[in-house]
Amino acid sequence: MIAAEAERGSFYLDATRTEEEKRRRERYFHAIEIPRLRLLGFLIVTLLVFVRHMFMPNEAGSNPWLLGTVVLSYALVAWAILYFCFDRVRAVNLGTVFLSIDVIAFLFAIYLTGADQSWLFFLLFIRTADQTNTNFRRALAFAHFSVVLYALLLVELALVEHRAIAWPVEIFKVALLYGANLYIAMTARTAERVRDRMVGAIRLARDLVGQLRTQSRDLDEARRQAEEASRIKGEFLANMSHEIRTPMNGIIGLTALTLDTRLTPDQRENLTMVHSSATSLLQIINDILDLSKIEAGRLSVEPVRFRLREQLAAALRPLMLKAEEKGLQFITDVDAAVPDQLVADALRLQQVLINLVGNAMKFTERGSISVRVESEDASDRDATLRFTVTDTGIGIPPDRQSAIFEAFTQADGSTTRRYGGTGLGLTISRSLVTMMGGRLWVDG
Repeated sequence: MIAAEAERGSFYLDATRTEEEKRRRERYFHAIEIPRLRLLGFLIVTLLVFVRHMFMPNEAGSNPWLLGTVVLSYALVAWAILYFCFDRVRAVNLGTVFLSIDVIAFLFAIYLTGADQSWLFFLLFIRTADQTNTNFRRALAFAHFSVVLYALLLVELALVEHRAIAWPVEIFKVALLYGANLYIAMTARTAERVRDRMVGAIRLARDLVGQLRTQSRDLDEARRQAEEASRIKGEFLANMSHEIRTPMNGIIGLTALTLDTRLTPDQRENLTMVHSSATSLLQIINDILDLSKIEAGRLSVEPVRFRLREQLAAALRPLMLKAEEKGLQFITDVDAAVPDQLVADALRLQQVLINLVGNAMKFTERGSISVRVESEDASDRDATLRFTVTDTGIGIPPDRQSAIFEAFTQADGSTTRRYGGTGLGLTISRSLVTMMGGRLWVDG
């Protein structure tokens, strides 16, 4: 007649919120849902008694009007008490109290429909049956309660009303009632185990989610601190660019001036080494500072109008001289379809080309280096150009081609000792090309 309470609702990590939600569901179950089912159940029983009375009007002990009045009035009164007093009474669970009183109401219905001869004997199984989804001890308690009340009814019929009781039949009925209720109560044990596992899983999930939330907060905080530290480092290096470059340029400039004066051979050799070392150090500093600016988001592209062929010749002229000193053939080829008047960041384009050609020259002992510029797509306002730098150097293994664009990485660790370099040039070049809306890759 009345379904047992089931855990439904949302899942909350906060224990207080969970307890409040549980109390709210419990109140709805006992003060709203069960009273409605109680009223519906007693209404169905009353209608069944009236229908039977219509077909058997002279049945002994049948009083449907009194039964209907009592059980329906009880259902309404129980509903009112539970609705208004459920939250106020904390000493006992009013819902459980009225579930127990329901058994007495069932016994009253049995009494008014023939007592030991009643066809409503099945009502004594209901309260045990609808507790199978709670726990074994609760279902077993209602099983014993139902049996004890029916046994007391038999004693009252025999000793007070002096009715003739067919004791063998009634003893069998009591045994049947007890055995059936005991079996029904035992089935609650399975549901209880499943529910315990479910509750355990929910608690474990709550603990795990709580731990994950804590770890996520810690990770977010660590990430925020790391990003802040990286930003501060990048801003520091970017801001120190001028302060670091200025003294290095002074060293290089003063060394060059001193080399133009009269010097002994040893002095000239020493100053030449100082000039070369300072120049190399300045290049390393420039690479590190440029990379720091890129990471800090402080490096910008500034488009200006320039003549491509003129800018290309000026940028590559020093490299052509170095190529001649190494005995390398240097080829520059600009396709006729390439427009000469362009608007772009000429200095950044020059930096990328010098970096690529410088790398090609560093790793090429003999042969040639070529720079080719082609037009891939052009319109009245826009043009997409391809710059290709080709050399006959040592090459890059296919499995290392993607790694050379990573910071501080070269194709082979041994090249650092042999050829020098920081491994930042290609990383910076790819970032600059990307900032200018292009892409940089390697073939062969």
